[in-house]
Amino acid sequence: MVIPSRTELVIKLPVKNGIHVFEGVTEKQEVQKGVYLAGAMTKVQEGYAITSIANTNSEVVEIDEPVLELTEIVEKRGVIPVKRRVVIMD
Repeated sequence: MVIPSRTELVIKLPVKNGIHVFEGVTEKQEVQKGVYLAGAMTKVQEGYAITSIANTNSEVVEIDEPVLELTEIVEKRGVIPVKRRVVIMD
């Protein structure tokens, strides 16, 4: 994978957890000096997810295609959201 200098790309990458995860969160990580994968919430489709990668270097870099590790987002059924009211008192 070639990433131009000082560029952020939106990319489709394979997911380590594969098709067993439907939605997940990735952690921001430096995959190579000056090259970062974004921390993001994403959906998995056919073993791939969309995220972004940024090259902060002033040179073009070439890296192996990263494999995303996701922390699964589990939906809790039967939980009713509670509205909160904030009162500001002088």
